[in-house]
Amino acid sequence: MPAPGTFTELTANSRLVINGGTPLSTSNHSGTGNLVLADFPTIRNLKIDSGISPDGGGLKHRRVATGPIGAGSSAEVYLTWQTAFADANYTTQCSIAESTSSLTVVALSAQTPDMIVVSVRNTDTNTSRSGILNCIALHD
Repeated sequence: MPAPGTFTELTANSRLVINGGTPLSTSNHSGTGNLVLADFPTIRNLKIDSGISPDGGGLKHRRVATGPIGAGSSAEVYLTWQTAFADANYTTQCSIAESTSSLTVVALSAQTPDMIVVSVRNTDTNTSRSGILNCIALHD
């Protein structure tokens, strides 16, 4: 008998066998637990215990140092994904971590499957500042 929790058979779009038991399929849902048989299932109360992979095909996150940005100046910060998205159709959200809150994200100035370019402004007119650009992206 296979080890507990071992998939012994998985056939695309037809049936799933766990621990050598009765196949679960769209016509046989017997047993305990939940088997999701939908293209877009609803997930309630999602709990992620150990983090999210930074480099999935549909969701990516990454952080990069801005480098010094001159007093009262703006700079473009380049962030390259570890692996490219399938295309440039994804939505990004970026923020800056910096102790004085002088650096702000102004705009996303370029986006390709493998990278984004973010315009960052230093609102401190007296001192050069640097920080960490944190970005997350979801493929459409």
